[in-house]
Amino acid sequence: MSIDKPDKEIEEVWYGIKTAVKNISNFQFFFTGHFDIDKMSINLNTLQSREAYDDIEKCIQTYISQICIGYVCIGCSKYECHILDTHIKRWNKVAQNYTFFIEHDIRTINKYINIFYIYIKYLNYKQKIGDLDNYFNTITPDNLDILHLLDLSIKYRYPYFLDKLNNCCDIIKHINDRYALNIRRNTKGHKILARIPSRVE
Repeated sequence: MSIDKPDKEIEEVWYGIKTAVKNISNFQFFFTGHFDIDKMSINLNTLQSREAYDDIEKCIQTYISQICIGYVCIGCSKYECHILDTHIKRWNKVAQNYTFFIEHDIRTINKYINIFYIYIKYLNYKQKIGDLDNYFNTITPDNLDILHLLDLSIKYRYPYFLDKLNNCCDIIKHINDRYALNIRRNTKGHKILARIPSRVE
């Protein structure tokens, strides 16, 4: 763990995120009235001047969460998503180097970020499925039907999706209730699917 101040590293990571977002022409339009990355930068600079690193961490987590779900909702490309993923990993490396940062891997902290990683994984699949295309094409930040995504993940046998959803939601209770099972909370997706019949609706 470093005892130096992380100011330069924070600035570099945030500049990368900010540049990536500004390179997506319709991103600001999608969040009209609710998202201003320049104001976010000003806020981070103010917190940095006070050395309020705990607040910086919270803000960056919030900002990245908003950006992640925005990328999904406007249908960003695989290339654009991988650029953002690179910057998120860079932030994780910064967080790991300083004792005052609590969360060392923000890729699992909430539903917005987990759905972003589900979306990236889906973009990398060669075979696309109409149900999932429709899901990603119609969600909004305020309307995330997690249970529907869970049902689709089971129907089309996507263990990675189940693992990501399990990071942020109590999917096990729903699965146990629906399929009359007794699966434990941290069971991996492939083991969950092995307990569920392959043909379910």
